[in-house]
Amino acid sequence: ETISFHFDKDEELVDTHGINVHPHISTVTYLTSRGAPTTILETTAGFSYEDDISASTVTRGTLSTPVAGKHLAFDGRYLHGAPSNLTPDEDECELRCTLLVNIWLNFKPTGIDLFPQEEIDALAAPSAVADLHLHDNGDVARRLTLGRQGGGRQSYHVHEYPFGPTGVEHLLRVPLPSLESKQHHASQGWTTLDLRFARECVASVQPNKPQASGKRRRTP
Repeated sequence: ETISFHFDKDEELVDTHGINVHPHISTVTYLTSRGAPTTILETTAGFSYEDDISASTVTRGTLSTPVAGKHLAFDGRYLHGAPSNLTPDEDECELRCTLLVNIWLNFKPTGIDLFPQEEIDALAAPSAVADLHLHDNGDVARRLTLGRQGGGRQSYHVHEYPFGPTGVEHLLRVPLPSLESKQHHASQGWTTLDLRFARECVASVQPNKPQASGKRRRTP
């Protein structure tokens, strides 16, 4: 299932005052080694929820493939998602399971209740993750510059993803490399790509042609 591109924010504050307040740090902990990679793009939303973010260009990003026990942390203001069309062929029928935690400093998100203690006591780890331990797998992000082939640049394919308050207001156009199998990743000693977009292939956010309709969707 696709996790649409979005900005982490105080959802209640958007509804009541129309402003964006983001966590300082967003984190993803992978509980399985299956499913689509997390894609992060270094672009931010305005302070007002109604600010136009279209026509913005993006020159850097991160692509992180799931590895059980791997912990990913990034600037909580950045646009990110996990589009299912990037799922490796061998994972198409497998469960992608992650733990998402946002770090807020000097601010408490509004409209948030503590998880009931009785529900916490009733939780049990699935057998697939019962023996999971966070670890430093020595993974160092591999820098990859996307652009016309030659000069150390990597070829790419441009993907398009609609996103926005109701899911269609903006269109993200992002060049991404062809993803080899996870076995290839492991053999190369990396599972994270530090993406650099050359001038001729920067990622961009544009207005989307379909008319927006329906109610604003909150970040899952």
